[in-house]
Amino acid sequence: KEVNPYFIEEIYDRNGNKLEKPTVEEEKIFSPQTAWSMTRMLESVVKEGTGQQANGVGALAGKTGTTSYTTVDDAAMDAWFVGYTPEVVGALWMGYDVTSEDRYLRGGSSYPAALFRAILDEGPQSLQASAFQKPNGVEELLPPVRLVTVDDLTATLTMGGSRLMSIKLEWSGSEDERLNYDIYEINGDRRKKVGTIAGEEEYLVSSVNVFSLKEYQVVPHDPLTGQEGEPSNIADVNFRLGFN
Repeated sequence: KEVNPYFIEEIYDRNGNKLEKPTVEEEKIFSPQTAWSMTRMLESVVKEGTGQQANGVGALAGKTGTTSYTTVDDAAMDAWFVGYTPEVVGALWMGYDVTSEDRYLRGGSSYPAALFRAILDEGPQSLQASAFQKPNGVEELLPPVRLVTVDDLTATLTMGGSRLMSIKLEWSGSEDERLNYDIYEINGDRRKKVGTIAGEEEYLVSSVNVFSLKEYQVVPHDPLTGQEGEPSNIADVNFRLGFN
């Protein structure tokens, strides 16, 4: 939700009677599912990403940011860390009012991230909730697809398939069924994609000319991001017949 900011929490008279308090206006921006997924992703930034200097005791999600100063190699103009716990949200900026060749930053966003953590550690225990609470009715964010290395691809001439003779490709892959494998046929310097399979560790090449056999290779890829892994070893066809 978006909440209009206010500065005075409550006003009391000298007798301790509450005179006024702000009217808090909230507007829904994201669904609970989107908010939870984003929180999980930003937690990973702190735990294993660019915001690791802010990692410590208690739940924290956040994002780093750096503006490069291109006049000097490896220099920065601005360094940010914006983070939140179940109780508070804050943003830290480091930099000079005017960046020059004599006044610039080194080290980037690791410094504001470390300062954010120090502020939390010095604050009251209420700022250090152990975990974010998942809202009812939302699904947990799935872990990222890990691109595996395939180095044991084999190709065996096989009886069966849609034609009399086929080539059975087999390899050791990932237990993650979301991972896809692109199948390539190699003929000299040329590589031709002949198929894709999801969540499996074998593939049957049905259109085979036994008098002109090719080599084969598989490439794992994440269908969600389009990111490809390293190509596998190149497999020659094994003439020891198998049966499919």
